[in-house]
Amino acid sequence: VIERGDLSKADAQALAVTLAENLVVEGQAVRHGQKSPLAAVDDGDRLVTLQGRVDDVVRSGRAVVPHYTFDSLHLGLIHSEGQSGLSVGVAARGTVEEVTYGVDGSERSRTTSPFELTFVLSRPTGDRWLIVDVLPND
Repeated sequence: VIERGDLSKADAQALAVTLAENLVVEGQAVRHGQKSPLAAVDDGDRLVTLQGRVDDVVRSGRAVVPHYTFDSLHLGLIHSEGQSGLSVGVAARGTVEEVTYGVDGSERSRTTSPFELTFVLSRPTGDRWLIVDVLPND
């Protein structure tokens, strides 16, 4: 995306920071069983998925919250069905630590595993980049 001129290097770096911030907000929303923060960081399929996770937390009293550590990020343009405008795929590799919390907020378990995912970000309102989908890396 930088070589094509769609985003500057500074834009790409800012997008990576935004992705990390959005993932933190998602994790906090899931951990605390709150849907309202999700609309600030998610849209489309991703928003629906995360709202479902919050419903599961409220029902079960158990929250599984991923914490991502990135080893590499590669940005590329992506054409998502149903999305208009520029969408960026952030192919990410690293480690995800999933922490399970009980209804009282105490940590119940923790697992760590490698991950390879593509986070699809878009600006449906033309303002902030939102996560609209997550796909397995090909």
